[in-house]
Amino acid sequence: KLDEIFPKYYEKQLENFLRLQSDKNLVDELIKTYQEKIRSKKEDLTLLNLQLIENHTERDSLLFYLLREWDFNIHQVRQIWHSFYSENGAMFYAPFGKANIRNKILFIAENALSLKLNLFIAPHNKSVSLSSGTFTLEKIIPPVKFDGDSNVAILDWNKLKWPLNLKLWEKGDSYKPLGMKGKSQKLQDFFSNNKFSILEKERQLLLWSEKEIVWIVGHRISEIAAITSETKSCLKITWTAI
Repeated sequence: KLDEIFPKYYEKQLENFLRLQSDKNLVDELIKTYQEKIRSKKEDLTLLNLQLIENHTERDSLLFYLLREWDFNIHQVRQIWHSFYSENGAMFYAPFGKANIRNKILFIAENALSLKLNLFIAPHNKSVSLSSGTFTLEKIIPPVKFDGDSNVAILDWNKLKWPLNLKLWEKGDSYKPLGMKGKSQKLQDFFSNNKFSILEKERQLLLWSEKEIVWIVGHRISEIAAITSETKSCLKITWTAI
């Protein structure tokens, strides 16, 4: 028996186990500290501010642990750092998530979101719930008070063609920005001007009225359904992200 040949074998094994467990606890506490420091949420996206750890002597290992819930591997971690400096727009895919860097921020998305979203909103609907948030709808009568909240759109009810359609952005989509006198702009240009990451573009919700975009949710309305002095009734639609 081992304990007869090596009297302190099991005692030594227990010491090693406890030391390893202690080391693991220290690593977990360190990772938790850095998560609180560099991690934030934007709707259903997780954001990591890599600038706050780029000079860390063990930055590869640190980022590997910060990304372990999505199962990114160490090779991808090194590629992410390369993309951090080159801003090459690379996408990184893992079993439980995907990531992209924009302006030194790592954007991470769960793989669960369906990119085939296509919901219809009828005039009688009071709310529409998604995994990432909720829309509330209200019919109101002018005059209307604007408070500058980009998550609220106020549209001319009678200019809308029901049912409204809620979809995600697709390449080639365009809209008619308010104040552009009916001229169209590609959504891709809007995204570039506003420094959207690839993942933000993929997840951008659009409210459609028949074949026209009337609201880039959380950003701008189009000229198509903008209210005027002749507006008789309005749709007030509010987006509340989770």
